[in-house]
Amino acid sequence: MNINPIISVVVCIFNGHKTLKLALESLIKQKYPNSNYEIVLVDDGSDDCSKEICENFIFENQKNELKITYVYQENSGLSSARNTGIDIAKGKIVAFIDQDAVADKNWIFNIEKAFSDEIIGGVGGRLKLLNDHSKVAKFINIVRFHQMFGPSEYMNDVIGTNMAYNRSVFYKIGGFYDIMKYRGDETNYIVKLKQFYKISYATSAIVYHPREESFLKWLKNEYIESMLAPTILKVPNTYFKKFKIHAILIEQLLIAFTPLWIILFLFTTKFSTIFLTLALIGSIRIFRRHFLKNSAYEIRNRLKAKLGLRFCGTIFFITESIKNFVKGIGLIHGIIKFLFSKEFSNTIPNTKKVRYSITNL
Repeated sequence: MNINPIISVVVCIFNGHKTLKLALESLIKQKYPNSNYEIVLVDDGSDDCSKEICENFIFENQKNELKITYVYQENSGLSSARNTGIDIAKGKIVAFIDQDAVADKNWIFNIEKAFSDEIIGGVGGRLKLLNDHSKVAKFINIVRFHQMFGPSEYMNDVIGTNMAYNRSVFYKIGGFYDIMKYRGDETNYIVKLKQFYKISYATSAIVYHPREESFLKWLKNEYIESMLAPTILKVPNTYFKKFKIHAILIEQLLIAFTPLWIILFLFTTKFSTIFLTLALIGSIRIFRRHFLKNSAYEIRNRLKAKLGLRFCGTIFFITESIKNFVKGIGLIHGIIKFLFSKEFSNTIPNTKKVRYSITNL
């Protein structure tokens, strides 16, 4: 057995009994030498049968050359669990996948291939829809998560359920921010990482991941993600980049509340010129984003081809308007919540919270 594997796959778990078995099975079936990778399972205080599933998985693979480690820690949040996984992992590359995701059989092979240069600090892979039986999930996947890789096209940034980092990154800039309990942690981390390293995209490193099958659940998640967006301002960064981030957040608010600016212009005489100006700027930005960009054009085509939707442009526009409004409220909540927070301190991975561990070797 290779004591220092090339890749460590970290799976963070919290009450994942419904999906965990499929995720683990996909990792054991990788077309990659067993001696060259390991699986690290970090249970963040589950109170279901996740522990038993992991222990059975380890028992079933006792004679396997692949090293599998399971640790249980007190519930501390996703970022803390990832930091625990980093500390335990021995690989040159540390890859992350969610407990409800299924990895393509060549996922690890293609992740390694993407680290072609030492200056590459992180790699983002391609996501495909797991629950494609649901029309709602298909719709959400197309309008919100569809990735288009290419030098002149819209490109999703590194996504938590299919991302990997050169281990040297963690020695230089630390781990994830423990304050980020559930969503948005990888976004904040990438901001810090881009100051020192390049990001690469592995279009062949595929992970299948489910999407919400309810519009209300989707909007709730969008609200949470938007609420956490202002925390990016608490990441140690240059003043120029912080000015740019402020501008982006202001633009998001402007677009989100465009319907409000129009209503205020129509029914308010005071400051009507200001509200008209805001409404015009927001409307132009919305029109450009949803009708003139290549990404919007492709989304409309995919909605028509995959779901057979008539008036797909109008449906897309209405859906995005509702989502933007929800995100705008979440953004205001986040600004109020994190306005007086201190700048995040550098996080050092540690295993102080670990209460139990087991390995198959």
